[in-house]
Amino acid sequence: ERAREEGQAGGPSRARAVLGIALNALGRAVRRAGDLRGARDVYEESVVNAREIGHRHSLSAAFCCLGEVARITGDVRAARAYYEQAIEARGRHVRSITNAVPLANLGGLAPEEGDYASASDYYRESLAITAALGDTSSTAVALDGLAAVALAAGGAEEGPLLTGAAGA
Repeated sequence: ERAREEGQAGGPSRARAVLGIALNALGRAVRRAGDLRGARDVYEESVVNAREIGHRHSLSAAFCCLGEVARITGDVRAARAYYEQAIEARGRHVRSITNAVPLANLGGLAPEEGDYASASDYYRESLAITAALGDTSSTAVALDGLAAVALAAGGAEEGPLLTGAAGA
């Protein structure tokens, strides 16, 4: 109801943008309740809405959320595709948290396929964005991911240093 009221104040396209935000929030709630199929349906509706109004931020967020659902269900290939679509929705050149999150998520997927070099690259790109934005919690996620990749790839010295930096 609140989303509808806020949207009416800014006209139809504002209403649709608020609807996209509300749909993504609803999808997260449905996912937390354990209904992954229901969450996927809500996120897919959000994708349709965001495409219709050309709202890149909502589109990126919906793709990222679809990636999370795919990852939870074990579909790594679909998760990767959704995260890549999330980045493309905003534009690879855009330095925003909406690109840093799917980059970190791609970093988390790559080691599952034994690709530690790509994982490091994704985490480093995410880290560059989050550090520039001053987002300390997202910076810690990227550092922690780099630490995990370094340890998994045999970086016995670098891993603990990065873990310490992530906790700082």
